Amino acid sequence: MGVRILVDGPEAASLEAAVRAALGVRPAWETWIIALVKQRPRWHLTVLVSPEDRLGEWSFVGPAGMLGLALKDAVREVGLETPERRIRSDGQGGTDERSTPPRAFALPPKSLARE
Repeated sequence: MGVRILVDGPEAASLEAAVRAALGVRPAWETWIIALVKQRPRWHLTVLVSPEDRLGEWSFVGPAGMLGLALKDAVREVGLETPERRIRSDGQGGTDERSTPPRAFALPPKSLARE
């Protein structure tokens, strides 16, 4: 499902950008739903849905400039800062593998390398 951010108003674009930056690049199969509501002079950020519900219903209230940092810290604390390989049972004894591409590629063995 991806990342859905519910926010409206003149600051919506900058707040959405801050939330996306805090989450980093997420795989398309992860589901995130985040709501931002202005409570003058502060903002209320709530994570309604997160992978494995690790941050489900987590909230932060503070100035707009602190929302991204608070969310990034929360994501790190629950271990969601880097999407890792996940294997889920398909209920029939098999597995459904969902993974992100590796960050770096190994060099080929010397025997395969061109001289």
